[in-house]
Amino acid sequence: MAAIDSSAALGILGAMEPEIAMLKANVTELAEVKVNAVLTVYTGVLGSTRVAFASAGVGPVFAATTATVLLVQFGVKAIVFTGVAGGLKAEQRVGDIVFATDCVNFDMDVTDFSPFPGCPPFARGELPFIHWLEYAADPALLALARAAPLPASFAAKGNVVREGRLITGSVFVTVPRKVTLVSEVAAAGLGACEAVEMECAAVAQVCRAFATPFLGLRALSDTMEGDANADFNAFTNEAADNLFPVVQHIVENYAFPPIDRIFKLCVATESAEFTSSGTIRSELDAADGFIHLSDRTSAPVVAKLFFTTATDLKLIELSAAQLPSTVSWVVGKMGDAPPPTPEDGSGCVTIHYLLPDGCVHVYGGDGVPTSAIVREADVPLGEDGVHIFPEWL
Repeated sequence: MAAIDSSAALGILGAMEPEIAMLKANVTELAEVKVNAVLTVYTGVLGSTRVAFASAGVGPVFAATTATVLLVQFGVKAIVFTGVAGGLKAEQRVGDIVFATDCVNFDMDVTDFSPFPGCPPFARGELPFIHWLEYAADPALLALARAAPLPASFAAKGNVVREGRLITGSVFVTVPRKVTLVSEVAAAGLGACEAVEMECAAVAQVCRAFATPFLGLRALSDTMEGDANADFNAFTNEAADNLFPVVQHIVENYAFPPIDRIFKLCVATESAEFTSSGTIRSELDAADGFIHLSDRTSAPVVAKLFFTTATDLKLIELSAAQLPSTVSWVVGKMGDAPPPTPEDGSGCVTIHYLLPDGCVHVYGGDGVPTSAIVREADVPLGEDGVHIFPEWL
């Protein structure tokens, strides 16, 4: 494997200071950057991995703003949200951990909106026009969370790890309100959710827009019994600390892709077929048994060699992090034997990255999904017979 760029950083967010206290205590080379009057971002090293983390502030607006800052200003390659939540099931205990398999913004409600005749009804939590509803956990981050060791004291107290959906809203939910909320969520067709909190769906939505992996981790500070305010005040620090071993394991074992953007050249008819099928796979790809992609440096070379006279050439930019499978990178050189092909149905993907040529060959899985597309651009043929690539390449 090629060495990973040491400047790559993983982002970690909490809403409140107690939710990042263990990070402050364990991160080395700690430095702080005051972004504005209410936001300070800390940077440093946890284990051998660079991190950027912050207490975003309570609520979806601050959470989304801070996630954007981490992505744009600090260049993080993935974001993990760690913090506390209110449990929504009778069998839960304070201190239980929830791995969010997905999250939904329950505040978003356009169910009465019908922008044109015959418009299908929108679901609770669904964004109109782009139809985003649930924000799924990144498979690689979730797998690392599942593999994280927990201290013996966690189980000794009767706590367990749970997985399921989080719902996000802007209201602190007391116990009586939770009972009503559970019924409302079920009536909206969103299933039996594990917990309610105030930030995760906002951060997940930003991460989806930036094609960046995300995982929400929550420890329960209050449940369906007792006094939510009293329990929150009494147990927030303990619940938040329960999550630190999980965060630490994720950070220290996360494998940053050697590159985060990969590219596909195709003609207009192929692009239309990709959109229709939801999968990027040309006839050549199917015949060769892998998906032909490129890094930034090789796309113009591929155009010159294989699309010499194409007047309808298109360039598709993809996020390597958004391949919805377990991904293994194998870095080699042109002429190397192909890597072992993942077993059919395993869902695993192997990416063979050939340097210095910049060819990227994707094996296994069900092809490359169009959901990994970041953007697409026309590549016109210039008068000199050379294709004109967009400036962002």
